[in-house]
Amino acid sequence: MRIAIIGAGPRGMLALERILSWNEIQPVQEKLEINIFDPYSIGGRVWTVDQPHELIMNTAAQDITLFTDQSVVMSGVVNMGPSLAQWSANYAHNYLVENNYSEIFLDEIKQITPNSYTSRALYGIYIQWFYDEQLKRLNDDITVNLYSEEVTNITQQDDKFVLDLANEKLTSNIVVAALGNLFNEPTPLEAELTEFANKNNLTYVRPNFAGEVELDNITADMTLAIKGLGLNFYDLMARLTYGRGGKFEPLKNGELTYHPSGKEPRIIAGSLHGLPNHSKGRKQKAPGEEYIPNFLNIATLQRYDKGTLSYNEFWTMLENEMSFVYYSNLIDEKYAGKIDKAAFQSDFLQDPETTLNNLKIDADDFINWESFIYPVEASTAKGFDTFVENFVKKDFQEAAKGTKTGPLTSALEVLRDIRATIRYVIENELLSRNEFVDKFMHQFNSINNLLSMGPPASRLQELHALLKAGIIKIVPGEMQVTTGEDKYIVSSKTGDCPEYPAEALIEARIPKISLSDTTSELMNNLVKNGMVKNWQFQREDGKEFVSGAVGFDRTANQLVDANGKLINNFYFWGVPTEGKNWLTTASPRPFINDPSLRTVDKIVSDIWKKNVK
Repeated sequence: MRIAIIGAGPRGMLALERILSWNEIQPVQEKLEINIFDPYSIGGRVWTVDQPHELIMNTAAQDITLFTDQSVVMSGVVNMGPSLAQWSANYAHNYLVENNYSEIFLDEIKQITPNSYTSRALYGIYIQWFYDEQLKRLNDDITVNLYSEEVTNITQQDDKFVLDLANEKLTSNIVVAALGNLFNEPTPLEAELTEFANKNNLTYVRPNFAGEVELDNITADMTLAIKGLGLNFYDLMARLTYGRGGKFEPLKNGELTYHPSGKEPRIIAGSLHGLPNHSKGRKQKAPGEEYIPNFLNIATLQRYDKGTLSYNEFWTMLENEMSFVYYSNLIDEKYAGKIDKAAFQSDFLQDPETTLNNLKIDADDFINWESFIYPVEASTAKGFDTFVENFVKKDFQEAAKGTKTGPLTSALEVLRDIRATIRYVIENELLSRNEFVDKFMHQFNSINNLLSMGPPASRLQELHALLKAGIIKIVPGEMQVTTGEDKYIVSSKTGDCPEYPAEALIEARIPKISLSDTTSELMNNLVKNGMVKNWQFQREDGKEFVSGAVGFDRTANQLVDANGKLINNFYFWGVPTEGKNWLTTASPRPFINDPSLRTVDKIVSDIWKKNVK
C-alpha cells in the first residue's frame, strides 16, 4: 500500500506518526510505502532552520507538541512524547551536536524555560528530530521516502492516484494533503503598486512570510511604510532593528530603551484598525489548563438548531465570559475585603447586566468591550502619538500580571481557552449564513486577532522602546497608502493625519486563502481536473458566497470534486481549508484535545478502516 503525504510541515509529520502508530496495532498485510513531498523538505516553508534567528514563536514552548496524549478523543493508540520545552531541556543538546547545528542553537537551549518563546528555527529542528524519531520505528516492511520537490498535478487512474513531479510520475493508493499557506496572483491594487515601484525605483513587497522578505535594499536613509500591525509586522520590526545590530537595554521600571545601530530605516506603520494586537500574557497555566466557559458552552449551544444563533447572542455570551474573568480578578487585585467575590460571581452568572450595574468599583475600573476594541482616541491624529505609546506600555504591563491573576490579560486569554467552543459554533453552522459571513468572518475574526492572536509581551516592550526612539511611528485609524509623484504617500483615513512620503512599502501579512487566485500549480491543476472546487454557498439574502477555501467534507476530511462527490482516499486538511475550518494555522498543543491531533487520527483511522483488513 502506498500513501502519499503532501507537505512536510507539522501536519505532514503528524500524518506520518499516526500512520506508523496505526500500522503497529493493525499491520498492513503487504509492504507499506510512505512518500512525503515538500520542496522545503522537513519542516516545510514556515519552519526552515536557516531563517533569521530573531524570528520567534508566538506560543510558549510548553504549549507546542507533535505527540498525541490522553486528552485527545481518538480511536488510535496514544504515543506521548516531549513538548518543545521538554525536548529543549532533555534531548536537544545531543541532537544539535550530533547533527552539527550552529552554536547559536546550543546557546539558545540553555536559556529556554517552559514559558519561553523559542526561535522558529529551533522549532524547525524539533520537527526534524521528530521525523528522525519516526524513522527509527521502521521495519523491513515499511519504507519512507522524502522527495524535496513539489507535486504539480494529481490525476485519478482507476482506483489509484498519479502524482506528477518535475521529472517523474508516481502512483499512490491514498493521498493525504497537508498544505500550508499558498501564494496568489496580485490583486489589481498590488499590480498597480508594483508597477509604480518599478517605474520609480522604489521597493514594494506583496504579502509574504516575513522571514523571506528581501530587506537588504531598504537602507537607513529610507522611509519604509509597513501596512499591518499583526504578527508579520513584529517579525519585520525585529529584522530591521536588532536583526541589524541594534540593542534593547532593560530599565529598572520594566521598560526597554533602544540603542540603534544606525542601519534602521524610519518606519511608518499602520493597519485597518490602527492599533497593534494585544500581547500574550505571562503564562501561569499548566499545559491543558483552560478556563471553563459558563455562558458560551456546549450545553447552551446544543439548545440551538442550525442557523438559529444570532451573532449578537454569540458576542454577548463571549463578552460575559471575558467580563466574568476580568471583574473576578479585579476584585482580587483591588477590592479584596471590600467586595465578596463569591457573591459577585454567583450574581453575575445569573444576571450579568444587573450585577455590573450594582457593582461598587471606581468608574475607571469598568470595562466597555466595544470601547476597548475601538477606542475613540485611535480615530484621530490629535494626541495619538502619546496615546499609542501609553497603549503599548499598558498592554505589556497588564500582560505581566499573568494569565490567571491579571484582570485584563486573563480576560483576553478566555478567547484562546474556549476556541473549541467557538469551533463548535462554526462546525455546527449555528449562525445564519448571512451573519457567518458578515459578522463572524469579517468582524469577529479581526477582533479575535486583535485580542488573542498577538505576540509575546516582549515584542510590545520592544515596540514601546522603538516608538520612544522615533524609529517607528504608527498612524491612527485606517492606514491609507497612495502614490505620489515619485514616492508612496502614507496617511490615514481619519482626515487629520499628516502625509509621509516613503520609498518602500511592505504588506505585512501572509497571503489570504483564495483558491480562485492561487499560483499553486498543484491546486490549479486539481481545479482543471475537476477534483477541487471552492467552498461556496447561497446566503439567506440570495447572494452567492465564494469563500476561497477548498471544498471538502468535514466528516470524512476528503476532497469534494466539482460535481459535489467525495473523492475516496484523497484526504485534505490544513490552511487552504480556512473559512470552512477555523484557525487552521495554530500549532498542535498538548493536553487540550487538540483539533489537529484529533483530525489526523480520524483521517488515518478511516484509511485503515477502508484499506486494511
